[in-house]
Amino acid sequence: IAEQLQRAKQQQEEFRLITENMQEGLLVIDSETNLLSCNKASLHMLGLSEKPEGSVLRLDRSQVFREAVEQGLAGEHVVEVMPYEERSYQLMVNPAREDGKVIGAVLVILDVTEQTEREQLRQVFAYPVHAAVIGTAITRPREITRRFVEAAGAQEGQYGA
Repeated sequence: IAEQLQRAKQQQEEFRLITENMQEGLLVIDSETNLLSCNKASLHMLGLSEKPEGSVLRLDRSQVFREAVEQGLAGEHVVEVMPYEERSYQLMVNPAREDGKVIGAVLVILDVTEQTEREQLRQVFAYPVHAAVIGTAITRPREITRRFVEAAGAQEGQYGA
């Protein structure tokens, strides 16, 4: 029995080391939304310094987060993009089952801020290009730059265009 306990402790420590060194956030909850386990990355992403007690719903009160947790605990696999402060996170919720019954969920949080920003820039340039616009771009690049900055949400004149 002592050998089995030692092996179990060793496996638990290995699991802790692996999850603590993940860049992705990892949260494990029970069927009542209680936070059972989390890693440092998840705490950092949610602006926390230590694991809070109680419901995971206290970590983020947004509707996106709450609905994703509820759907996960209802047995659905959920993938949502969740804005949080100045960042964008992809939240994946996977139900954990035992004998067909949902007993909790695993939440994985990925920082997708850069991908989201690139997609927004791509959409700015995705509009149909007309010959007149191409001609303007060639003859008046400062005007195109100014229009791009305005379209991207910057205030006029901020970049000297």
